[in-house]
Amino acid sequence: MGERIRWPVVVRRAREIYAEYDGGVTLRQLMYRLVAEGAGFVSEFWFWLNFRAE
Repeated sequence: MGERIRWPVVVRRAREIYAEYDGGVTLRQLMYRLVAEGAGFVSEFWFWLNFRAE
């Protein structure tokens, strides 16, 4: 795997995205926005979301 997930960066950006929406945002929308931005944590974050239970 690549670099570790930088959770403070993820949470800070997620809060910024959430603040852009007047009526709230779903977790799915939030995740898609984070992935679309292509930040350094994306591949590891996606892996963690999909395979953490294995």
